[in-house]
Amino acid sequence: MTELGGAEPARGNPQPVELDLGDGRSIFVVAHTDHGLREVAATRFSAEDFVASLGEFAQLVSGAVKAASPDRVKLEFGAQVKIAAGKATAMLVDLDGRCDLKVTLDWGAADGG
Repeated sequence: MTELGGAEPARGNPQPVELDLGDGRSIFVVAHTDHGLREVAATRFSAEDFVASLGEFAQLVSGAVKAASPDRVKLEFGAQVKIAAGKATAMLVDLDGRCDLKVTLDWGAADGG
């Protein structure tokens, strides 16, 4: 029995975690974690780590398409929160190995929108 009054969720299952936004505010998100509920419930994770991992992925894709020299690149992707090594990071590939990713490259695109 946990302090929350029920059986502890299995490791790897999504669990609520608190993300510190760095300005005195925080949000709760559902995150995949290999830690137990008591471990993540007692920890406030930085949203900065999550955002940084999203930025690193966007830079990686940007570098990969740079050689094609498009006039415009549109990148759409979905990310889930993953708690790993004590940090909140972006999980771009789900547990089934799927990734929501769409890259659109435009050449000679008109300015504006």
